[in-house]
Amino acid sequence: MLPRSTASFLSYRQEHVQSTLHIPIVYEEHQLEPPRWEYRLISLDLHKEPVLSAASLTRLGQEGWLLQAIVDERASGSGTQLHYYFVRRLLGSEQEAGREEQVLEE
Repeated sequence: MLPRSTASFLSYRQEHVQSTLHIPIVYEEHQLEPPRWEYRLISLDLHKEPVLSAASLTRLGQEGWLLQAIVDERASGSGTQLHYYFVRRLLGSEQEAGREEQVLEE
């Protein structure tokens, strides 16, 4: 024979349990192409040109360019140039235009 507390647990009915909201799961088949990127390098000879201004960097940002790195050759003593590396993602029609350019070059 089971102890009384266990017996009451076993006689507990499902109607005392609150139901939870069923959340449907939707599966979609979606073919994703890998992202395509465009790169831009701006190199300046610091003996002849000043560094890029905040206004120039802002304009590049508004065009979608993201500054990824700045390499200063003076830091290693190997030169006098400053290199700005930018990247931006190609979207929609820009990707198609890039494909057309590749076909024309081949």
